[in-house]
Amino acid sequence: MDPRLTPITGHLEEDRLAWRLPGLAAVLVVDGRPAWSCGLGRRDELGAGVDEHTVWRVGAVGQPVLAAAMGHLADQGILDLDDSLSRWLPEIEELGAALDSRDPARAAITLGDCAAHTAGLPPLPPMSDDDLAALRFPSMDEVLAALSGVARYVDGATSMGTDAGIADESATNEELKTRASHAPDRTALRFSYSNLGWALLAEALSRAAGRPITDYAAEHIFGPLGMTASSWEPSSLDVDRVATGFAAFGDPPQPAPDPTPGAFAAPWGLWSSTADMARFLAWQLQSDDGQGTRPASAAKDSPTTLAMLRRLQTPRIIDASKVSGATPGWLVGLTTAGPTLFHGGADPGFASYSALVPRKGLAVFVAANRASNPEALGEMGHGILAFAEDALAR
Repeated sequence: MDPRLTPITGHLEEDRLAWRLPGLAAVLVVDGRPAWSCGLGRRDELGAGVDEHTVWRVGAVGQPVLAAAMGHLADQGILDLDDSLSRWLPEIEELGAALDSRDPARAAITLGDCAAHTAGLPPLPPMSDDDLAALRFPSMDEVLAALSGVARYVDGATSMGTDAGIADESATNEELKTRASHAPDRTALRFSYSNLGWALLAEALSRAAGRPITDYAAEHIFGPLGMTASSWEPSSLDVDRVATGFAAFGDPPQPAPDPTPGAFAAPWGLWSSTADMARFLAWQLQSDDGQGTRPASAAKDSPTTLAMLRRLQTPRIIDASKVSGATPGWLVGLTTAGPTLFHGGADPGFASYSALVPRKGLAVFVAANRASNPEALGEMGHGILAFAEDALAR
């Protein structure tokens, strides 16, 4: 551990107590290696401590992992990020759902659109208030059957394009915003965070892979990176490592109910540890040699080519007015530190946050077993990055 980063632990303990989080863990990756980590508080009702091997439900923070699995499929020539969603889900057309519009002015929804939340789909399919309250989410069959009642958002054109590269070391925030303003308007659809889009994408990827995309990711992402404590099946994990999720309110905190994720199990259901997420983020920070191939310094077991990794880190949309955007799997913030890729997760009993600044070689992951204020973990994550940038420059 770099001694210059030691004060972060004290700051985080203050934050943990202020937000009344039973347990909290975090890791900072610098230039491809964990430079600091901590485990604070308790992971379960019995008071067991937290460390880098404690396993948390990280929710939507797993979406960049699934995007990496999509990239692996693309590298194998099985699919392309620009494939129409209906290529893999023909039911969309059979059900008459107006998702792949025949209007030539609107492009069909692609796999990449679903991954970057640019498909123009709503957050969730139609659901009853009772099901929402009980956290009972529909199965994929039920989702597909409900698509005829789903309308795309087609108002509010946004600038789309693949030339505003987040991994471009020479691009400044202003340059990225300028590129966005001149990027081709490919779909005339706006950014709309859609869990529905990710559920459909996970089903499409599963069909392309010939098995659940979660199994494919376990083999082709977790395996090469040595992520032995990550799974979408918590029953497969070491029970002595798995954290208990606590309800958002109540003192003392009580265990939170488990949701029935249905079709959203893949985009919401990942469990992982700070040690494993550090491995994933270290890979995400690998640099490109400019030729679209692995440089000599890159790990030979990289799950995708670095050309694909760069593509997954390239915004499909940038909103220059809000200084934000999205790539396949990540959201984008154009901050004072430079372009930042990030994603948060909020589930009953858990909250998590992951971010990386490719230009600075910095990445952070934070997890807690209470979701009383998920935004707080984002604030902690950005605070860790800011402290590290300042401390390491001294």
